[in-house]
Amino acid sequence: FSVQSRFDLMKFGTRFVLSGSKATDSSTQINSSKLTFERLDPSSNMLGFMKAGAISLGDITYPDVPLALGRKRGRGVSVSSDSKFGSYRSSNAETYAVDGDAPIGWDAELYRNGYFVAFQEVSAEGRYNFEDVELVRGFNLMQVILYGPEGQKQTVTQRIIRGNDILREGQVNYEFAVGQPEADFLPIAEEARASSDFGGSGHISYGVKDYLTIGANVYTGEDNGSIYDDRQTSFGASAVVAVGPVKTSVQVMQANEGRSGYSAEVTTQVAKTNITASHEVYNGYHEDDKDLTKSSALSISRNFKRASVSLNAEKNSYQKKDDETVVSANISTRLGPVQFSNKVERILSDNKAQEEFNGELSAVTGIEDWRLRANLK
Repeated sequence: FSVQSRFDLMKFGTRFVLSGSKATDSSTQINSSKLTFERLDPSSNMLGFMKAGAISLGDITYPDVPLALGRKRGRGVSVSSDSKFGSYRSSNAETYAVDGDAPIGWDAELYRNGYFVAFQEVSAEGRYNFEDVELVRGFNLMQVILYGPEGQKQTVTQRIIRGNDILREGQVNYEFAVGQPEADFLPIAEEARASSDFGGSGHISYGVKDYLTIGANVYTGEDNGSIYDDRQTSFGASAVVAVGPVKTSVQVMQANEGRSGYSAEVTTQVAKTNITASHEVYNGYHEDDKDLTKSSALSISRNFKRASVSLNAEKNSYQKKDDETVVSANISTRLGPVQFSNKVERILSDNKAQEEFNGELSAVTGIEDWRLRANLK
């Protein structure tokens, strides 16, 4: 079963999600529960001098920390200068996890900038989760179209901008969250997270000039994705410079246990084609915590009239594994009423055991009231 409701409570928009199932002994068990209170102000005039555009409490999203960790979902309170009527900015990676709540038994189709990407069935926890969705440089309009078993249809939209932002001179952008990052607000589910460790994360950026933006970020708290049992703490700084059509960003990170990292990225557009070159280095990590030590990448992408195409190449160095070169191509297109998404990836290495060739082809179309989907790997 799945219960989802939205209502207003004391000027806060409230979202409640509860999903469950029958256990083998016919008893009812709760698989997941989420409760979030959120207040948005498109003019960003909340909390006085903070000029907040969004306030959330309950089950919230903790902002990602570049080079350290991605977004977290946990119990707490968050405040942001962005009303979230705009776009979410991802500064941490070339891929993004598009996730959300939906009724159990529904189907989810993902589209990026109008092109079909993938499909899946909503899980028993009442969630869809499209992992490692490639982000093209700049604006990414993600649309998840949900189809119910009785012909219902809903569309969920996320606007994501890949890369650090260039702010106007004097402009400030921030997002902070505090609470318990590894705990659920309502720990009533069968496998609910209930860590009592307090933590928080956040970032702030400032426009020094119209062509120069500097920023800082921080995280402290528990991290179930790390091999270290102690509290994880990381600090970072960034700078973005735009000169004509070329934008350059640099990020540095320092964490406890002697870990550190830095990255540099240059992006431009030539003949409507986005070109990005990047380099990342990680030091002081245990091989079981982060095997990657260095990565250099080149990405080229373009939207044509009938297709979206991206080509990627990267050279990776590891602590345990041998070095690898990864070459991949993604093509999304429409042929008549059928939409296709095709991805191929070739991994090359001196260690032949690490070499791989992977491909995936997905297709979707509609015939009257039917949705037909196919996937080949």
